[in-house]
Amino acid sequence: MQPSQAKAALQLARALAAQHCVGLYEASASPAAVRLPDGNNGLQAAFDCKPDMG
Repeated sequence: MQPSQAKAALQLARALAAQHCVGLYEASASPAAVRLPDGNNGLQAAFDCKPDMG
């Protein structure tokens, strides 16, 4: 998949998740991200977890 196709697919997945009020697991994000409905037809990060770089 081309980078532009991947970006478009992620945007569509986010839009559909928000529209249908469901969560989304973004395995391709670095680090992976869980996004949940925010109550305003959008998504927000489920938690803010930064990897331990120590």
